[in-house]
Amino acid sequence: MNKDRPISLAGLRGFVLAARQGSFTKAAEELCLTQSALSRQIQALESELGERLFVRTTRVLKLTEAGAKLEKVAVAMLDQLDGCVSQIRRGSAKKRVTISSFSSFISMWLIPRLGALHAAHPDIDLHFQATDRFVDLDTEDVDVAIRYCTPDTLPSTGQVLTREEIYPVGSNTVAANIEPGLDKAFDPEGQTLLLQESTTSLYPWSAWATWLPDTATAETTKSLRFTNHDQIIQATMLGQGVALGRHVLIEYFVESGLLRRLSPVGIVPPQAYCLLVSERAKAVPEVELFIEWLKSEIRIGNASPQ
Repeated sequence: MNKDRPISLAGLRGFVLAARQGSFTKAAEELCLTQSALSRQIQALESELGERLFVRTTRVLKLTEAGAKLEKVAVAMLDQLDGCVSQIRRGSAKKRVTISSFSSFISMWLIPRLGALHAAHPDIDLHFQATDRFVDLDTEDVDVAIRYCTPDTLPSTGQVLTREEIYPVGSNTVAANIEPGLDKAFDPEGQTLLLQESTTSLYPWSAWATWLPDTATAETTKSLRFTNHDQIIQATMLGQGVALGRHVLIEYFVESGLLRRLSPVGIVPPQAYCLLVSERAKAVPEVELFIEWLKSEIRIGNASPQ
């Protein structure tokens, strides 16, 4: 036997488990091996070392002096190896960032802008949860929440991202049939008004009655009603009527020429787009990167002419 030749590592994990469990049978079960297969691995290891590693009795499995020396080093080595493997696996896996927001913000603001973020950082796995509910960042699996609310309702850790202006919009076809020039308030007479249901109590500015000269006109004007703002804007771009657009959400479509502003008159509501970040996610590099990108895109939007 060449005493300088390194030993095979094949049976080392089985040896450590057998020493820890005090049983070949239990160690074999943990390794999904038969007891005889593990015994052969230990015997091969003993043969390579030229020393017995266990004192085998009918009741208990005990380490010899040589076995105790090997176990001390082997445990530390395997722990270090397992830690290294875990780091490598985590490093090669995509880093998931979970973002919660309302569906219109995800579909109208985030999705049109995600291409550049994905191209620059393909390893980030973005997971979007569309909900109007205020999620609990302490107990739910959410890293970042983007909400539309009044700043005074935010927790102390929340941040205001941006406010916005509300104004009438229409498709190019509809706009072509409306008196040109953005020099006066929009007159919706003869137009189909696109409305969002169940929002006027929270957001009174979303009701066309706020913009019309009298209540009677609001009640007699043709209208179509939808649940979400993204549905309203899709119908608007298809020429099915005119809508009250929320600048932050429709900015991309206005700049792309799919929508046209119909009046210089607008309303700035008390609500704002606000950011909340889970405490456990604040130091995560991928979360920091997403937030940096989000704020940068919003700054670009705020700098663009409306």
